[in-house]
Amino acid sequence: MNEIHPLRVEAHGVMIVTPMSWYQVSSSLKLMMDRLVCADGGNPDLNCAGGKDAQRAKQIELDGWGYPRHLAARPFSVTVHGDAAETRGARHSLADWLASMQLIPARPLTQLNYYIS
Repeated sequence: MNEIHPLRVEAHGVMIVTPMSWYQVSSSLKLMMDRLVCADGGNPDLNCAGGKDAQRAKQIELDGWGYPRHLAARPFSVTVHGDAAETRGARHSLADWLASMQLIPARPLTQLNYYIS
């Protein structure tokens, strides 16, 4: 992540192209999503919740904290392909996730899903 983070901050946009495996995106993509969410904000003080106090951690998240949105207002595109008919659901989930981080769709036609029969 130390090598990738500066490149991500300088990126002009985000393009995700992923295969479907058993009706889900790959575990590698899920790991990248976890790290991207943490790198694009996240809690700046890991000790503020006093350990594993889930209620306190949730309240801190709901109250909000000042953090940079490195990818906000940058364009994104998503392409999902595979041998499962549910590629559309994965594409929508990925697009919703990127939009929740304040990225914007590059164009309506840049969100594609393919079913390989």
